Amino acid sequence: MSKKLIDLFMWSYQHLFRINVEIRINNVMKKLGVSEPGAECLLVGTRIPGYQIQNEVCVEPEDGQWPVDLFTDRPTDIEKEIASHHMQDEFYDDELRTQEKPKYIYRDSVRRRA
Repeated sequence: MSKKLIDLFMWSYQHLFRINVEIRINNVMKKLGVSEPGAECLLVGTRIPGYQIQNEVCVEPEDGQWPVDLFTDRPTDIEKEIASHHMQDEFYDDELRTQEKPKYIYRDSVRRRA
């Protein structure tokens, strides 16, 4: 049995995660009365600043109907969102919140650009 190599690597077992999400969504749809649910899950990932990862953008399934080229602007869109994020001008007297602020802004910016 040959192992499938992932070209657009985000994390190990990303394909199993995607399949699991599809199964769960389709099970919920069946319980809601949809006779033949056909939900498909698409994972889109972008490189986190400071991490040494080969690809700027990744999609799973990587050989599916969604070419990675559709998402090449994501990193730029996220950077723009980070630069204009409403929390950029907020300051805290709590050291922990100050340290976590960039991570929160990044995650919130990714979510907003999804």
